[in-house]
Amino acid sequence: MAGTYCDKLCEECTRREDMACPGCKAGPGSSWSQGCEIAACCREKGHDTCKTCSFASSCNKLRHREDMPEIRRRSQAERAAVQAEMNRKIPFLARWLGILFWLIVPSVLADLMNTGLATAWFPALPFWGGVLGGACQLAYGLILLKLSEQEEQYRTAGICCLITSIANLILNGIFGAHLPGWTLLITLPLAVVGLVSEYEEMRGHAEILYDLRRAETGSQALFQQAMSPEKWEKLWKWYLRCMVATLGGAFLMLIFLSLGGLLTVAGAIGMVAVGIVKLVYLYRTYQVFRSLSRSGDARASF
Repeated sequence: MAGTYCDKLCEECTRREDMACPGCKAGPGSSWSQGCEIAACCREKGHDTCKTCSFASSCNKLRHREDMPEIRRRSQAERAAVQAEMNRKIPFLARWLGILFWLIVPSVLADLMNTGLATAWFPALPFWGGVLGGACQLAYGLILLKLSEQEEQYRTAGICCLITSIANLILNGIFGAHLPGWTLLITLPLAVVGLVSEYEEMRGHAEILYDLRRAETGSQALFQQAMSPEKWEKLWKWYLRCMVATLGGAFLMLIFLSLGGLLTVAGAIGMVAVGIVKLVYLYRTYQVFRSLSRSGDARASF
């Protein structure tokens, strides 16, 4: 029997058998387990037992060492419930995140239909490109609403996406590619709504990955090699900076044309870069859930 950190005798523990505990340092004190606060504390501070710690006499954790098995049992039950809920969500999220990502194909096609070369060869293409692009944006908003069944953050993103897509379809349907100046009264608020949509969507992607981490579902390698929620949070900050640069440059052009133009171009390039990175992150997020969905039993302790 391995020794214990808190100097408690394993033979006297009434929960040892029903919890199938192999001993403190082989079980809750091992490097792959966070089951015992006392064990985690000793391991973090490099102590073999609590006796070598100068704070042992006043340690609140050590005073509750007799309660630690019950605390561990409750923690394990709560974690199992969270894992079961996450395992239920994984196939759903894998399916709809995949559809969300693959919308990029018709969206890129719609952009190509609006290029100058396409217009020169087929004058009607921009109209149909606008229709296809608007349909893709509508579909994107609807899928975000579908995802909100499992993560609330997607709901606001979906609603805002639908508002901007419907408004853009109406404006383009009435005025085409050449919008009158007064439509800025509409397009500027729409830009704010689009900003909210991007923010809430990225928060939604981050939250489902945080839920995955809290549930201790999947392997740590999935986060280290594929995707982590912190990446979505950083991407949102870059998106905001690029948006501010683009809008700030547009207003600055009214005073300093050259400086404002440079800032606008820099912001626009940044927006394109953020858009590309977003697609990469969305694909990686989808792959995390797809891999877990295919594995069947997604539970694995970090």
